[in-house]
Amino acid sequence: MFEKNKNISALSLSGDLNSEKFYKGLEDLSDYTKYFNDCESLNTMPNGRLVRNYCARLLKYLETNSFSRNNDNEYDYCLLLNYWVYSSLNIILHSKYPSQIVPAFGNIVFIWNSFIKDKLKKPENEICKPNSDIIMHKDWRDRKELYEYYVDYKPIIQTVKNYSYTCKEYYHYVENKKKIYKHFKKHCPSDDTKKCPKYYTQCEPYNPEYVLPTLECHKQIIKEREADASSALQKAKVHSVNEFDSED
Repeated sequence: MFEKNKNISALSLSGDLNSEKFYKGLEDLSDYTKYFNDCESLNTMPNGRLVRNYCARLLKYLETNSFSRNNDNEYDYCLLLNYWVYSSLNIILHSKYPSQIVPAFGNIVFIWNSFIKDKLKKPENEICKPNSDIIMHKDWRDRKELYEYYVDYKPIIQTVKNYSYTCKEYYHYVENKKKIYKHFKKHCPSDDTKKCPKYYTQCEPYNPEYVLPTLECHKQIIKEREADASSALQKAKVHSVNEFDSED
């Protein structure tokens, strides 16, 4: 039987998600030491060498990759890049230096903008610019997860259609996103981007409440859970009777 709250991070699908592949590509970047000079000012910060390393990875990625702004480009990987930078800073600074996360991001944004202006020789519509608004959103993790789900959704559904044996695995992944939609339902839709992400309307059709009933394994999973609940109830009754008898 399948547990309702299965640990999603343990699923094998994590390496197949578009967002995970994108982040892994950033983490696996090599030969970025030539950008250390551009990020040198970060060395004086707490955990400065680690912050500098992420800055150098960022600059290398900016120089070696293009971010098309054409209308046919379905996903905004520039937004994912911004989330990767801010999330990475949270990981390496939060435990000991939480007050330094925002200043570190601000310093990287300054270096990022300077790099675009002085060294990046690319057309305007192929440049990824920093998104300073991230630090204004207390729910930035939820926003990040929502956009990742949007980027990952179509490949997931296509995989389920082509390989039915993956249905239950992906079912739990989609189901785990209910909490995000519940969070944003209180604020969205709205034109106020402080309350509601501007990409929320793009994500609305992928709400698990709409998606889960369309998956072919939905009915089977519901039956399994009903059977589990019935079995648990029966065991509880037997246990209660046994306790009552023992008291006599």
